[in-house]
Amino acid sequence: MHPTMRTGRALQLEEIANSPNKVTLGFKCNAQLKISLAMEAQNYSMSLSEYVETLVENRHAQQQNMAIAKAPNESGEIWQLTNQIKELKAKLAFFYEEPIMKKAFQESKGKIVPYIDKNGIPRRDSIITIEDVYKILFKTNKL
Repeated sequence: MHPTMRTGRALQLEEIANSPNKVTLGFKCNAQLKISLAMEAQNYSMSLSEYVETLVENRHAQQQNMAIAKAPNESGEIWQLTNQIKELKAKLAFFYEEPIMKKAFQESKGKIVPYIDKNGIPRRDSIITIEDVYKILFKTNKL
């Protein structure tokens, strides 16, 4: 028998725990909250889903850090470092798993890409890693 948790409907914890992919989390809120969150997301050039995910992950990380601060011992420090690693991996995944950037990388991998930098100077850079796509993006946009 698979362990389940009551959350309105049965939640298959083992399947979720072993999933290599992100899982969906849905909830209902009032319209004004959704509009407010959507506007905040737009200010950060993020989708509403990405923004809410970031808010929840940051809240979760803060709670974990607060729990660690209350447990001052060596194992607490190890736990804190482990959680920092998880948090950093999640942040890196945002850059490495972003669909538009992944697509641009796959289409340009191994090629030399001509572009005009933010100063109007024509440039050419080779695309070897996904970081190269980000470098070109930053070189061409005035932030």
